[in-house]
Amino acid sequence: MAALRTAVKAATDDDAIVEVTVVVIGRNARRTLVFSRGRSLDQAAAKENFVDAMFGTAN
Repeated sequence: MAALRTAVKAATDDDAIVEVTVVVIGRNARRTLVFSRGRSLDQAAAKENFVDAMFGTAN
């Protein structure tokens, strides 16, 4: 599924990351906002699973 994704670091905390993903399907838009601390492999995999599950329910 095509999507737009951006990630930014907090200005005051290098360990904090906010990531926004937006998918537009027809006239509907779905988005996720994920806030995380650190970037461990477990967190990255969990985030990908979450985003896939959220957008997998969109029709």
